[in-house]
Amino acid sequence: MSQQCRRKFLTGLGIAIVVLGCGKSDTITTYEAPREEYLTYTPRPDPPLVDRMLAAYFVHGNAAWFFKVAGDSSLVEGIEPAFREFLGTVRFPDDSPTWTLPDKWQQRSEAQSTMRYATIDVPAGDAALELTVVTLPYDSSPDYAVNNVNRWRGQLQLRPVAPRVLDDYVERLRFGDKEVVYVNYVGKLSESGPMAGRQIAERQPSASRLQFEVPAGWQPSEGSSMSAYAFEVAGDDASRVSVTVTRLGGAAGGLASNVNRWRQQVGATPLGEAELEDAVKEIPLVNAIGDYVAIESPEGASKAQAILGVIVNRDGATWFFKLQGDLELARREREKFEAFVQSVEFPE
Repeated sequence: MSQQCRRKFLTGLGIAIVVLGCGKSDTITTYEAPREEYLTYTPRPDPPLVDRMLAAYFVHGNAAWFFKVAGDSSLVEGIEPAFREFLGTVRFPDDSPTWTLPDKWQQRSEAQSTMRYATIDVPAGDAALELTVVTLPYDSSPDYAVNNVNRWRGQLQLRPVAPRVLDDYVERLRFGDKEVVYVNYVGKLSESGPMAGRQIAERQPSASRLQFEVPAGWQPSEGSSMSAYAFEVAGDDASRVSVTVTRLGGAAGGLASNVNRWRQQVGATPLGEAELEDAVKEIPLVNAIGDYVAIESPEGASKAQAILGVIVNRDGATWFFKLQGDLELARREREKFEAFVQSVEFPE
């Protein structure tokens, strides 16, 4: 750094002084530094405390199971004892959980989205709250817990916390042989949070935005709360397919576990290592290479479905590009999906 342009940082007593010098003029800016346990050093006001979130996750095998309810603070606070009791009934007799619902709680019978395993309607006075159960690949990295806690905090517009102080912001409960990370936060649900008007198609911050070409006939849709981008395609015969783009931190469970999870979703059997190598093909993006699989329901399945999936590891994160829906329409949209993926450009 030259003598003409220099930067000095002075900190003390919670005050940061930044002296910037370039040429003949110097500018002095002062601001109050946030408390050091937060990851961000950009101060911002706390949101109004009008909404509450109760959330927890279980780890079972290569999957994490997330249970969450959010909404008006007083309503959610009223069901908190029942929510804890409900979590205590969760068991894993096999790969999927079972539970016992409290009185008057109702689990919806309609099919859920790819990641949403179940939706439960919870009575709260004269209103009703929505409890969601979502499954995602489990990543054993040391930041898995704090990344998910900060995702929840972001949905309430709360500042993220650093890994070293995580235990100050969560409870660790034990139900049977499972340790559960549990939170009870109050803030203001963001536009992309649950029970709020979700943004359509694009929900990523500018630093994570992709550039791509959307095929003709693809319409923006809500997708799930985890989707960065979402589209829907409707066939002439009431058939439908959905297309989602999702970003998860780290390895997100790895290639084999995600491909076999997709196979399970359409009723196909899991693949071994040698079979997986034959099934996965490479597909080029503008500035990356993805692993591509095409999966169809086995013959005789009660519902003929297909998944076209691409997994890309990029800058410490995993991106999932996925088309799922009725088999014949998925086959017709395959060429468009491949062109869509090949048009994707990651920010440099």
